[in-house]
Amino acid sequence: WRIMAAAAKNLTPVTLELGGKSPAIISEDVDLGTAATSIVRGKLFNAGQTCVAPDYVLLPRSMRDSFIEAALAAAANFYPTVGDNNDYSAIVDQKQYDRIQTLLANAVADGAKICTVGEGAGRKVPLTLLTNTNSDMAIRREEIFGPLLPLVEYEDLDEAIDLVNDGPHPLALYVYGRNAATIDRVLNETKSGGVVVNDCFLHAGVEDLPFGGVGASGMGQYHGQAGFETFSKLKPVLYQSRWNGMWLLYPPYGRRAKTIINLLLKR
Repeated sequence: WRIMAAAAKNLTPVTLELGGKSPAIISEDVDLGTAATSIVRGKLFNAGQTCVAPDYVLLPRSMRDSFIEAALAAAANFYPTVGDNNDYSAIVDQKQYDRIQTLLANAVADGAKICTVGEGAGRKVPLTLLTNTNSDMAIRREEIFGPLLPLVEYEDLDEAIDLVNDGPHPLALYVYGRNAATIDRVLNETKSGGVVVNDCFLHAGVEDLPFGGVGASGMGQYHGQAGFETFSKLKPVLYQSRWNGMWLLYPPYGRRAKTIINLLLKR
């Protein structure tokens, strides 16, 4: 809002790519191992420090334990070690590390349960799955921007869609499933900056796809042609023909003008 306030003083247009809590929705008919691996890959890219990282997972209650097992196995396969692994990103600075640890500690103090794999060191934080969270917790309200991943269980798709719509519109939304009707419902009944079906964050790297947020996650879009259109002002120019017929509509207005107008309006 500070950028918008500063720009408003000079009526300067802005394009804002913000963030938000990007959900990953898993449907009942999904290949759970494939979905879990995809989500973990997206979450651990730069240790979750991307604007399109999945921020929480919505999944059927019956699939929670299987998802945890598959997600932890995927993380261990990607990064057999964490603290001494040069391929695993550290949190950018101490301030952000402390913020993430506070989110985690407060969630646990309020009843959340955690599952993790690997040992962190320094500012390297391993993938940490959280269950038994609630919507009042900061970890469910604030963008995490780190490798913490709450799992939110739902009974049916209506509940999952309602949970997404109860919060600000996310920058990205990921839906995993095989049923076209289920995917269409998520696409049509939620609003987000962009969607990836059966994968995670890839849309941000496709130059032909406009990228941007909606509502609290931003305004405007860029990439490819959309970027040129966003960051340019198209100046329309009209050249009048040598045979200018506008004189037919000059005042004073009489029967001729009325006839021409009726012809133009096809009355």
